[in-house]
Amino acid sequence: MQITEIFKTIQGEGMLTGTVAVIIRLWGCNLKCRWCDEKNSSVPGAGYKLSVKDLINKISKYNCKNVVITGGEPLIHQEVVMLTNALKKEGYFITIETNATIIKNVNCDLISMSPKLLHSVLDSATKHRVHEKIIKIDTLKYYIKHYNYQIKFVVEREKNFDEIENILSKVGNYDRSKILIMPLASSRKQLFKIQKKVVDMCIKRNWRYCNRLQLQIWGKDKETKK
Repeated sequence: MQITEIFKTIQGEGMLTGTVAVIIRLWGCNLKCRWCDEKNSSVPGAGYKLSVKDLINKISKYNCKNVVITGGEPLIHQEVVMLTNALKKEGYFITIETNATIIKNVNCDLISMSPKLLHSVLDSATKHRVHEKIIKIDTLKYYIKHYNYQIKFVVEREKNFDEIENILSKVGNYDRSKILIMPLASSRKQLFKIQKKVVDMCIKRNWRYCNRLQLQIWGKDKETKK
């Protein structure tokens, strides 16, 4: 598998915020979001290759049974199913971070979906045409039905909430408590500038606000490496 990085930290987002975890970041993504904080994940030749066996051995040295498999988009890798099966046999709690455009029968304890809203699309002239390809209602339904899940939406203004509610109306059956709203920010300064506005909108719309702890602690849109 092509690995971008492996490190131990605390989770900065989602329902497991603050939990110590080993982050396994796989190379490559099927989308190109304008505000992506992992641009190296799509740079040809970035990262290094490890077999599933060698990856398991490397992870075991961190003395932590909580792992997060992320990217890029980890589900583009065929070996990810083999990896999750191997990790489960070793007793790991597995979270997979995905943009929810690909269905794979992975073995995990939490599927963390981050569907991309219109503001993620680079080319404004083709936003709606492109957006139809990155919001997969059937994929969202599949993971909601078969997995423990959370869905994280990144917002920056009021109209993003209309878009979220439209998507979820098509999904139909979901647990509202598992829908998390995060502010669009890539630095501590940006977070502090926007978070109160996003919190106010969450209160107004009755949605669950999700903090970005890594920004508050380290000032960047990424957990620190250990």
